[in-house]
Amino acid sequence: MQHSDGQTILEVQKLNTYFGETQVVKDLSFAIQKGETVAIIGETGSGKSVAISSIFNLLEAHIAKVSAEKLVYNDKKNPQISLPKDIAIVFQNAQLSLNPVVKCGVQIKRILRKQMSLSRVEAEQNTKELFHKVELNETDRIYHSFPHQLSGGELQRVMIAMGLACHPEFLILDEPTASLDRIVQIKIIDLLKKLKAEEGLSILLITHDLALVSDFADRILHIDKGALIANQDVDSFFTKSAHQVSQQLVEQLKDFYNGQFKVSGNSEDLMDIKELSVQFRSGKYAFKDLSFCIKKGENLGIIGESGSGKTTLAKCLSGMIPPTEGRISSKVNQRNISYVFQDAYNSVDPDLSIKAILHEVIRLQEKKRDIGELLASVNLSTDILNRKITELSGGQRQRVNLARSLACNPSVLICDEITSGLDLKVQMEIIDLLSSKGDDLTIVFISHDISLVKYFCHRVLIMKNGGMEFLGETKHLFEENQEGYAKELINSIYKVKYFLNRY
Repeated sequence: MQHSDGQTILEVQKLNTYFGETQVVKDLSFAIQKGETVAIIGETGSGKSVAISSIFNLLEAHIAKVSAEKLVYNDKKNPQISLPKDIAIVFQNAQLSLNPVVKCGVQIKRILRKQMSLSRVEAEQNTKELFHKVELNETDRIYHSFPHQLSGGELQRVMIAMGLACHPEFLILDEPTASLDRIVQIKIIDLLKKLKAEEGLSILLITHDLALVSDFADRILHIDKGALIANQDVDSFFTKSAHQVSQQLVEQLKDFYNGQFKVSGNSEDLMDIKELSVQFRSGKYAFKDLSFCIKKGENLGIIGESGSGKTTLAKCLSGMIPPTEGRISSKVNQRNISYVFQDAYNSVDPDLSIKAILHEVIRLQEKKRDIGELLASVNLSTDILNRKITELSGGQRQRVNLARSLACNPSVLICDEITSGLDLKVQMEIIDLLSSKGDDLTIVFISHDISLVKYFCHRVLIMKNGGMEFLGETKHLFEENQEGYAKELINSIYKVKYFLNRY
């Protein structure tokens, strides 16, 4: 890790932010030195993203003064904020940040032409050089691709290239690895390390992923309930955290990565899948000739990178889409298979109250469940019944989503990336909640996170390019020699464990 040279590049003093009467950021003060990488961590709803948004909202409102080298805000009644003029932000959701109807290369070329006054030829050449810099070596393909034609990792690299376009000295990254698989996450972090050294960047990283921070940041700012509870270098944060909440987070992370494998004692086949294929109208296969079984009471993890076919397989198992070829023999009635969607926000009507959302499902069941009992089963209170999904945290939204799926008393629960984008504490709460349902519930757990699959699943099916690369007990995946993508997945966990075991 490269440390700072002592020159302050960003300073915030006594920042307070309110939503109505509710204070969400409380007296936040910190500074970042030139050449330093600082990570702001905190669980969902802690106020970390609001704090950063508040800083830039002040600037966009032209409250800030602009000097030759810095943007400076100073007022007796308000916080003081100093920012470098050459600054770039890489946003969390590349799909939403990029224009879906403009080719990726053209979007960066337009920035270069406007901000750097380059000709068309110069801007196109510089764009392709930027793609090389972020290790997108198929420059022509990337340049002429629309966002939906690229993988999650490729899109994130395009966003980083866009951030570097105007040669910033300060780069802000908002959850740059969220929703990417661990292999791609590590590659993105390695890329950022290289760019920091080559470009002399100062970096502010907003994240909930403490595991990645351990090998990237120089210093950690831990925000909890809107307040800064720790401001420490990485080594001291992991060995002697300044706050009890930080200590608990470090211990939880170590327990998570060093946990024991789950072993299932049940051998009864519940669903038998034979030579299953789904082909799109374009002729391309989502997956082809998959054969495996799902055992009663087990947690089966299905893991694969973006575009591997795992979500299409999940929808096929649930009956949402029919297979093109093959068959599914099941001892379970289709009505007893329930699906939990990844996006808890968009999978329900935002205009309905939580009470109405749950009643919508409960009224269709022969055996109707008490709504209070249903909420209690996912560790929620009835206090939220009159609220809307927009008023809940990410973890609460996913619990409501889970409660809705459990309302029909399913025998099989298919969970599609349900912990994606949530912090470790909330992820483990969701996983422990699922574990508490006992052996009567069979769970198919779709994920891109091998560490979660290792922690929760008895068996794992690894998909690659629409095919099956591995199927077996989770412990065998780690204890036996593997090749290809399976080996990369295992190494990604061992790399994180190596970082953590240094402390």
